[in-house]
Amino acid sequence: MGKITKLIVCGPAGSGKTSLIEHCIYGNYFERQPEDFISTYEDTYNAVVETDRGFKEKVRIYDLGGMTKLEKHFVNCADAFILVYDISDSKSFSSVQSLKQDIDKYREKRDLCIVLSCHKVDKPKDATLDSTEVSRWSQSEKVANIFETTVYDRQSLMNLFTWTVSRVTQSQSKSGFSFGKKDEPVHILIPAQPNSNINNNPITSYSIGPCTYILSISDNYLISGHLNGWLVIWSIKKYRPLRQWIGHNGYQITSLHFWPRNNNYGVIISHGRDGFIRFWDLSNLQFDTTEVFKPLDQVFGEIHTYDISFCNSDLWRAYTTTSSSNSNNSADVYFLAHLCQEETDDDNNNSSTSNKEPSIEIIQLPQFVFICQKSINSIQTSCQNVTNLGMCMTLKGIEKTYPINQIHSILLAGFESGHLILLGDGRVLSVLNYPLGQSIPIMTLSIQPVLKQLCKESTNRMETNVKFVVLGGPSVDSCDTDTSVDGNIAFVQLEFDSQISNYFKLSKIHKSLDNCITGISCFAWRDDGRLLAVGQWDGKIRLIDVHLKNNLLKIKSLGDLPSLGSLNEGSLIGEWSSTTLTQPHGPNIDQQSRLIRSCTFTKQSHFLITSVPANGGALGSLLVWDIYR
Repeated sequence: MGKITKLIVCGPAGSGKTSLIEHCIYGNYFERQPEDFISTYEDTYNAVVETDRGFKEKVRIYDLGGMTKLEKHFVNCADAFILVYDISDSKSFSSVQSLKQDIDKYREKRDLCIVLSCHKVDKPKDATLDSTEVSRWSQSEKVANIFETTVYDRQSLMNLFTWTVSRVTQSQSKSGFSFGKKDEPVHILIPAQPNSNINNNPITSYSIGPCTYILSISDNYLISGHLNGWLVIWSIKKYRPLRQWIGHNGYQITSLHFWPRNNNYGVIISHGRDGFIRFWDLSNLQFDTTEVFKPLDQVFGEIHTYDISFCNSDLWRAYTTTSSSNSNNSADVYFLAHLCQEETDDDNNNSSTSNKEPSIEIIQLPQFVFICQKSINSIQTSCQNVTNLGMCMTLKGIEKTYPINQIHSILLAGFESGHLILLGDGRVLSVLNYPLGQSIPIMTLSIQPVLKQLCKESTNRMETNVKFVVLGGPSVDSCDTDTSVDGNIAFVQLEFDSQISNYFKLSKIHKSLDNCITGISCFAWRDDGRLLAVGQWDGKIRLIDVHLKNNLLKIKSLGDLPSLGSLNEGSLIGEWSSTTLTQPHGPNIDQQSRLIRSCTFTKQSHFLITSVPANGGALGSLLVWDIYR
């Protein structure tokens, strides 16, 4: 919702234009006596209209009163015309025909949407007005649609405006989707570049590397993590960095989380490839231009994590509740999941990193209680007919809407082997084999944020609790697999029912997208769950519309946004693409990768924020896109 759609409502005096507009917007129509009628000169209304695809559009409606002639400037500024005539007066229709001639006179080669409203259908029709003639005229004049309306049926008025706005906004681009002016970002966020080593430490990287992770804290602030360990807090309104510091010196930031501790300022949690998860206190944060490079205070110590994998960590609330909560409420309980090194008796300082056995560990906050620690090998043993899961590539926690017997935390894990596994406190609950195709790794996954129920494709029955999951992987031609697979994006349905003991099921939703040929690096959902942004290896951001219609899932690709440096896709898997390592596991120096490493939507304004690819040469910058819908 960005551009304002301009509608002009015109017709002869007394045809009911003003009551049509006001009753549609305000629902305030009441009967008037003829002597109370006051002619409208000109009036303007601002409204928000929900289109037939569920998007909300800003609309400015111009009521021109009973003008018999249209001036050129009205035609030049309009996106659409609604011509209104009174069916009980044949002269009213003649006036509309004259107005249509004025539109054609001034429109030149502009493609204007023109709609005809046959108003006051609650009244007896003028016998001299032939409906066939009206229809024939509408076809010859290329009128887009004809509506029968009355103030006694408000829905008929809403249908008129909904259809008109939907038609106008869909025709603004060939894809039926408007990305923004010239498909370009509206802003670029550039971090401040220090001119000397921080704290006179020669080890410190004082140039800010490419962005590898973006987190929306609120509608006002973002935080970004970078390839060489920098953390940056941004003001969305001011388009500038407010605080930036080195959180993981020389090592890539793989994950960022916001923990709203005590419902106050909260804590930022950063996860780096140096093998640590760190906590940063926001309570004493004061934005001062003289302290841009002052680091936040570290709290709670550090958590050791697995430093070999690029797997993300995840933070999620234990329960999703609609009621107000206090500090002792279960809604304040969070889980933090990450890959760690399982401690064994033969571990010592001289042990090789290749001998480290990764485990999935879940910690409960704020108590810092260990819920479980499950090795990848033990998870593999619990799965039937699975011989090698490989590395765990991505983790995503699931908020519960109700208690599940004897299960605290629910976690989805995607593996290098192509298996998607649902874990309950580390115990295997369900396994989905190769949703992306035989042996295609699951590189990233995301869960639709809305709580709407999705129907199963096999039945018409609605499940008690259903989650919608999207998975991403590498380009198919970079994998040793069958070329007949669906591609690198898959949609999965997760079902579970508290009334049925141990009922958990993962199933693939058989929906395909056209031209799905490049690798996927990240996903971001708009908070209404209707729009999905997909970061790709080729430097482009794909936008996908996801919605339900008649209890059937509808998925449609809306097109791509070309980011800086979007030339050709990388040749290796995910974060390994064109990345140079100066040590066995870092620090990272990346000047060639084209992939979009991270993207997110702001909370309320719904700006799309994307990272600039490393080969864009923009020194850790972010792009801000104004997505109209």
